[in-house]
Amino acid sequence: MFAQQFPFRSGAAVPSGKGVENDCYFFTAVQQHEGLPVYFGSQDFPEDGESNRSVQVLYSANGIERLEVSRLYSFSEPGDAVSLLDFGTVAETVSKKYGDVLGASYMVKRAELYKMPVKLSDGTYDVKTVWLFEVTESGIDSDTDKEYEYTQYMFVDATDGTEVFF
Repeated sequence: MFAQQFPFRSGAAVPSGKGVENDCYFFTAVQQHEGLPVYFGSQDFPEDGESNRSVQVLYSANGIERLEVSRLYSFSEPGDAVSLLDFGTVAETVSKKYGDVLGASYMVKRAELYKMPVKLSDGTYDVKTVWLFEVTESGIDSDTDKEYEYTQYMFVDATDGTEVFF
C-alpha cells in the first residue's frame, strides 16, 4: 500500500568497511511522481545529495538502527500533460544569470529533471516540472587573494524557462 501511494527510487547502500559484525548500511530513497524524482531540498538546505533525501535508513546486524522519513507528498490525480521546452532554451536562463557576473568562473556540473512542490500562500502546493542545475563557482577572493570554490543550485521551470524560487 505504501509503495503504491509513494513510489520511490532507491539510492545505494554503503557498508562501513569495519568488519561484518560492525558493518552497517545507509540506504536512501527518493519519492517519485509521474516517473520523475520529487525534489526534497529546501531554501535553507538546497543540496541535492545522499544526505538530503526524504527517506534514510541505517541498517546493521542488529536491524534498523535509524529510520528517517520526512516531507512525503500525497499527489492528487495525475496532472495534464505539459510541453517541456528544449534543453537549450532552459540552459539559456542559467547562462544569462551567471554570464553577467564578472570576476568569477561558473560551470554547470549537473542538470536533472525533477517534480518540485512549491508552497503557495494558501498552504497548498503547485507541482512544477523543473530542471535542477548544480553550478560551481570558483575564483579568487578579493579580500584574501585565495582561491575558492562552492556549489550553488538553480531551478528553472521546464515549461516556461523562468527561474523558480521556493
